[in-house]
Amino acid sequence: MSPTLAIYLIELLGSLGCIVTILWILASLFFIGAFYLLYLAAKEGDEDMRLEALKILNKYLIFLLLSLFAIIIPSKESMYVMLGAKYLSQSELPSKVEKVISLKMDEYIKDITSKSKE
Repeated sequence: MSPTLAIYLIELLGSLGCIVTILWILASLFFIGAFYLLYLAAKEGDEDMRLEALKILNKYLIFLLLSLFAIIIPSKESMYVMLGAKYLSQSELPSKVEKVISLKMDEYIKDITSKSKE
């Protein structure tokens, strides 16, 4: 996958996360409304209202799916980090960084051992 396409998909999923959040809030309001209808139906003994509220609660599956999407889709920052890690691991940079760190550590060890001998 090209980096351009990956960045486009990250932006698209980031926007989708915002849309899912808005839909989740609306579904929560409908869910609360259905419980209120159940409360009113139980209070008044209205069977039709109770059945209507149960139909709304059966659509609770949509609420659960939106919650699942909100949990599964990572944040934009996380997606960018994953993309950078993918392309960084395919380059020679990590091995070069490892060599530099190793050389610097060797220098520090030599300095410490020479100071301790003095």
